[in-house]
Amino acid sequence: MKNYPDFIENQMQNHPNDELTFAYKRSVLEAMEKRSAALRKRGLADETVIRDLVCSENMNIEQGYFEFLAKEKDRKRIKNLPRNIGIYMFVLIAAFLGIGFATGEWHPTWLIIEGGVSLMVVYLLLFLNDHLVGTPFFPIGRLCVAGSVMVLAQFIFLVIRIPFGVENAWLLFLAAVALMLIADGILASLTKQKFAFLSWLVYIPAVTGLLYALLGITGFVAWNPGWWMMVAAVVADVALVVGTVLYKGRYSIKQELENIWKEN
Repeated sequence: MKNYPDFIENQMQNHPNDELTFAYKRSVLEAMEKRSAALRKRGLADETVIRDLVCSENMNIEQGYFEFLAKEKDRKRIKNLPRNIGIYMFVLIAAFLGIGFATGEWHPTWLIIEGGVSLMVVYLLLFLNDHLVGTPFFPIGRLCVAGSVMVLAQFIFLVIRIPFGVENAWLLFLAAVALMLIADGILASLTKQKFAFLSWLVYIPAVTGLLYALLGITGFVAWNPGWWMMVAAVVADVALVVGTVLYKGRYSIKQELENIWKEN
């Protein structure tokens, strides 16, 4: 390539020349020119060498383009969020008033507002969690996931309790807490958090205890011998510890053998 623009155009030849693509090309060009200037300051004088070195460092321009598009899409979502929330609330209130005036039934029609707001809060909590992944504030993101489960649970509770009059609807919160712990454990594992293993050691007996209480209160499982569920939870914890130790040991030995092989 004679120059950086030619190099960039060659890398991006399969993509349309729209406004976003042009903005990305310009940002890449500025970064490459800045890198060239830095190399010159370090004492490198041969322009051909500088050009080849900078180009070799930017062989993944196309991959960076997709990341750029994702960031731009996310930036627009954040920018349009207040407007979209306003439109959503307007439609929600209009639906509530329309149904209320048309039927004259304001109770339990108000659940439309409650449900709509709950769904919006769940969306915002999950949206915040998505932006906290990989940051030092990710523990707050995990709380957002837990909070979204509980917000959704309270709406389902109101629907079950008020229109249908289910007396034991409060038991839903036992299931919601169990689901919250499971969701947090899965999230911690998928994002490879340091203490995900310890989380599961706590969550397994906690979830089992909640399910035991839920099944016992509803009569689906007798309290005795249902308590064996707790014994099974302890056995599962022990199995998890043993399995993790064996896996870590095998991985450590394998890594050591690979290092020895590379040294030789």
